[in-house]
Amino acid sequence: MYGNSKAVQCVAECLVNLEINTQKYSSCDLRNAARLVAHVGCYTKCGFIPDPRKGVFGLPNGDSWKLGIGELIPAFISVGTGGTNIE
Repeated sequence: MYGNSKAVQCVAECLVNLEINTQKYSSCDLRNAARLVAHVGCYTKCGFIPDPRKGVFGLPNGDSWKLGIGELIPAFISVGTGGTNIE
């Protein structure tokens, strides 16, 4: 969908590195909230801007979209940050 640009490679590496931190949370909602924070942080760090012409909010239709809208965003809203420092 986005090819193999430097920004895409940077985001992929960043997300893999942050997933280690995500696994420390015992709650699925906290892990999913941390994943959303990681995506936003990695996109920013790597200068990646999702292209809205390639799906809603730049996410491809299908499983990625369902995961983001169906799980990550609701989990983030559910836990807020509740005093938890999500990395």
